[in-house]
Amino acid sequence: MEIIQAQARVARYLDNELHTPIIVDVSDRIGWEELKKFFSVPGQKIIEAKDLGSDPEYIPQVDKILQAVGTDTNPIMLVGLSAYLKLYGEDRLKSTLKSLLDVPVEKKLVILTYKCGSYLTFDDPRINAQHKVVLADAIADIESPYETRSLVFVNPNLAEFFDPHVDGVRDIPDIEPTPFENLHIITNRHKNDFPSSLFNIEEVRSAFDVIKEKYDGLSNIDPALGNEDLWHWLLNSLKKAGSWVKVVNKAFGGTDKLSAHADSLSSSKTKKEAWLYFIALKVHGAGDNQYLNIISREAKSTEDLKRLAYEKILSYEANDSKFDSLYDERKDLLEKIFGNSDSTELVNFLKLAKGKGVDGYKYLTDLTPKEKKEVISMIAENNENVDIKGLLKSLRKTFPGLCDYLSPFHLDDADKFEPYFNDYKVCKVLNIISPELSKIVTDQAEKREYNTIYSSRASIVSKLPSTKAIAYFLDALGVEFLSYIQHRAYDKGLKLSIKLGLANLPSITSINKEFIEDFNARGVKVKNVKDLDNLKHEGQGDYNYEHTKYPLHLVEELDVIDKVLNDANLDLENGEIDTVYIVSDHGASRLAVINETEHFHVLEKKGEHSGRCCPVSELSDKPECATEENGFWCLANYDRFKGGRKSSVEVHGGATLEEVVVPIITITKPGKRVECKIENPVITVSFKDKPRLTIYCSVKVKELAVLFNGKYYQAKEAHNDFRHEVEMDTRMSEGEHFIDVYADGTLIAQGLKFTVKKKGSSERKFF
Repeated sequence: MEIIQAQARVARYLDNELHTPIIVDVSDRIGWEELKKFFSVPGQKIIEAKDLGSDPEYIPQVDKILQAVGTDTNPIMLVGLSAYLKLYGEDRLKSTLKSLLDVPVEKKLVILTYKCGSYLTFDDPRINAQHKVVLADAIADIESPYETRSLVFVNPNLAEFFDPHVDGVRDIPDIEPTPFENLHIITNRHKNDFPSSLFNIEEVRSAFDVIKEKYDGLSNIDPALGNEDLWHWLLNSLKKAGSWVKVVNKAFGGTDKLSAHADSLSSSKTKKEAWLYFIALKVHGAGDNQYLNIISREAKSTEDLKRLAYEKILSYEANDSKFDSLYDERKDLLEKIFGNSDSTELVNFLKLAKGKGVDGYKYLTDLTPKEKKEVISMIAENNENVDIKGLLKSLRKTFPGLCDYLSPFHLDDADKFEPYFNDYKVCKVLNIISPELSKIVTDQAEKREYNTIYSSRASIVSKLPSTKAIAYFLDALGVEFLSYIQHRAYDKGLKLSIKLGLANLPSITSINKEFIEDFNARGVKVKNVKDLDNLKHEGQGDYNYEHTKYPLHLVEELDVIDKVLNDANLDLENGEIDTVYIVSDHGASRLAVINETEHFHVLEKKGEHSGRCCPVSELSDKPECATEENGFWCLANYDRFKGGRKSSVEVHGGATLEEVVVPIITITKPGKRVECKIENPVITVSFKDKPRLTIYCSVKVKELAVLFNGKYYQAKEAHNDFRHEVEMDTRMSEGEHFIDVYADGTLIAQGLKFTVKKKGSSERKFF
C-alpha cells in the first residue's frame, strides 16, 4: 500500500483497543522519513533502539527493549530494531518479529522496519486478521543508488583514516536508511561474529585493507608483500600525499623512472625506502629495463629482489641472444644496489655460478674483489677448456681489467721475446706452464739471448731527462703488466714511452737500486712503492700456493698499479711536473712457484731467495741453467737451489725473462687526446685482396700499429704525416670487426669499428 494508506492504518491502530505491537515496513528512505514525521506528534514517542544502551559495542536484546518500552504509557514507535536483527540472519529476524506481535504492551507499540517485507509473511490468520503487519510501497520511482549498502568493520587503530564513521556496532541502525553507500564502523567485532548477516559485511582490520579500499593503483597488490608496520607507514604517506602516484613521484620522480632509482635498495637507504621501491616496481614495472622487470615480477620481498638481482641471470645460457643485454642491465643494477661491497647475496650467487662450469666466469662482474678473484679461479679451474680468443672476448664484458692484462703487448717488431711475455701472463692466469713456454725457458736458460737484445736499465735511466720530473720506484713491476698500463693510461689521456732493460743479477732489490742514486743525483724525487713486492712475498692467506693453486693475488696487483697511475696523473695535473717515470728493480715469476717438476741443485752453499740463486762456490760446479753475476749463480729456468724455502706467491732472484727484464716507463700528459679514426670503415676483401685500413691520426707518430684478434700489425710508411695504411695478413669473416690503435707504444684508440664485405657476395647466386 501507499505511504498515506500506511499512515491511515497506523492511525486506526492507535485508536483501537489492541495492546500488542504492529509492524510497519517501508521500502525506501523517503517513506521512512514520512512515517516518522507522521508519528512525531505530542503525546507520542519515537525511540531509537540504539539509544537504549551507552556502550558503543551495545546490541540491544529484545527482552531489554520490551522492558524499556512495554510499560510506557505513551504510544511508542521503535526504530532501528530490524537493523540489529538483520545482523543475525533471516531466521532470527523472522522469528523475533513474529514473536513480538504477541507481546502485550501497556499502550501502543509501532515497530518500524526497513526493507523487511519479504520476511514478514506469516502463516498465522490472526496476524493477518488484525492487520498487524503493514507493508508500505516505495515512494520513489527509481531506487536510490545507496540502497545496496555494506557494513565496514574498521579496526579502532585505523579510525583516523575514515570520515565519516560511527563508533561501535550500536550505531548500525544508522545505515537504515542512510545517504552513504557504506557505513564505516569502528569496532573490535569481526565479520565472523555474524555469519548469517543479511548485510554485506566487509572488514578493514589492517593498514593494507585501508589502502586497498581508499587508494587507486594498489588494489591488486598482495598484502603478503609487506608487514603491518610497513603498510601502516605507507598508509600515513598516502594520507599526507593524497594519492599513490604522488607518493611515487615524490620518492622516485615518476612511475616511469623507477629503473634509475635502484639504489633505493642499497644499504645506505632505510628499510622503508627500499620496500617502497619494491612495491612501486610491483605496481608499475621498470619500463624498458628488461632484467629489472623480470626479477621484480618474481620477487616476494625486498630481500628476495636483491637475491634475484644476482641469481636470475643464471637462468639464461651465456650464448642466449638476450644474455648480453640482460647482463649489462644486471651489472648496472648490482652496482646501484651493492656498489663495490661483498654481500651475502654475492656469496650465495658464486656458489651457484660454479655449476656453470667453464662458462661460470661469464656470469660474474668486476664490481667486487671477491668476484674478480672468482673469475680468475674459475678460469684456472677450467684451464683445459679455455679458448684464449673467446676468453678475451668474454672478459671484455666480465672483467675488462683482466682482459687488458691478458691482451698482447707490443713494443718493437724486433723484440723476439714479446710473444714470451704475452704467453707468460696467459700461463699465469690459466695456472699452467705451457709446453711452448717451457721450451723457451729451457733454451734461454743456456742461450740467454736477452743479454744481447736489451740494454741495461742503468744506461736507459741515465738518458732520461730530469727537468720537472718525478719517479716512482715500483718494486717488482714486470713486463707482464705493460698491456694493462697502456689501457689505463689511455683511460686517463696519458702518453707513454716504454723501454725494456735488464736488471742486475741476482734479481733482488738490494743490488738493483742504482737508478735511485742516478735520479737523486739529478734532482729527481723518487717515490718508493713496495706494495707489489709485498704481495708477491707476503700475500694474504688465500694467496698462498699451499692454500690455493690459483693466482688470486693478481686482483690486488692490478689495484696497486691503478693507484700508482692515479697518483702519477695527479702529479702531472698539478702543473709542477711534466714527466713521471715508473721504474722497476726486478720482475718476478709465478711459474717458478707453480712448477711441480722443479729440479733441485745441491751445492756446497745453500740457495737463497727461495732457491733462485746461490753464492758462488769454488767447491761446486755451476749448473748449465745458471748464470753468474755479482758473486751469485742465478737460475734461468724454474729450478731451485736446495736450501731455499719455496715461495708461496711469486719469486725473484733468478734469471728468467720475467725476473730480469724490467720496464722503464715515461708518462706525459698531452694537451689534448689524439684523434684517431678509420677513414675507410667499410672494406671489400677477396681471396687475393688482403684487408687494408687507412688510419688517420691528428698528430705525427713514428710508429703506428693496430691490434686485431690478438695480433699486432705494423702500419706501412705514412701516406703523409697523418695517414697510415695497415695491411692485415689474415682472413676475415663478413660483418663488424674492431681494432685498437697504438702510436709509439701508447694506446690512442680503442674499439674502432670497421665492416668487412666479400667481393661479389651480393651478386653471388646459389643453386
